[in-house]
Amino acid sequence: MSYSHTSELLVSYNDELIYLFQKNTGLGPDPLSVSNENLEEPLMYSGHRNSLTVKGVSFFGPNSEYVMSGSDCGHIFIWNKKDCKLVRVIEGDRRIVNQVEPHPNIPVLASSGLEKSIKLWAPMSTDTLPLPHDLQEIMESNRRGREDHSRVTLTPDVIMHVLRLHRRQAMAYIERRHNRYDIASDEEDENDAYVLGFGDGDGDGSLEDGNSTECSIV
Repeated sequence: MSYSHTSELLVSYNDELIYLFQKNTGLGPDPLSVSNENLEEPLMYSGHRNSLTVKGVSFFGPNSEYVMSGSDCGHIFIWNKKDCKLVRVIEGDRRIVNQVEPHPNIPVLASSGLEKSIKLWAPMSTDTLPLPHDLQEIMESNRRGREDHSRVTLTPDVIMHVLRLHRRQAMAYIERRHNRYDIASDEEDENDAYVLGFGDGDGDGSLEDGNSTECSIV
């Protein structure tokens, strides 16, 4: 998971894709004012595989223009953040690349994997190198391994459903808090009236709770 200076959240799931949640994705500071139609879908970055070990994800560039991740196939994947297209695939380890971290000020990044060394990567030419000729085979192998191993695929629809469910639960929680506050205020008013001699004497002031509701994802 990584956080950009523009309030974007980058998340990599086990045996899943990488998702970018922007600052206007989700409920925001005022959940009651957000409608389901206004929830934006996260951006997705694919091609790598995150299964055998924990993979780190990072932003790259002075304005976080790129997204980076290691992969089980031993490559470093770099995507354009806006259009989610691969711009560079580098062979970073003979087995697995776990972590890819950028330098905070200069275009240099460090990678580490199962090998006992940390590699530093820096641009040595102004020429744009092509993507590997076997990139499609690499990505297809990662996709097959991911789908064969995963029992559940978190599609964008599923993620949006979880966000909507979280919104409904947050709204229900806020409503319960407001109800408890109103009840407490009423009780304080009744107690004050009794002390001052203004109680109406109608009932005992008790309140019966309604049935609680639960929502489960199966």
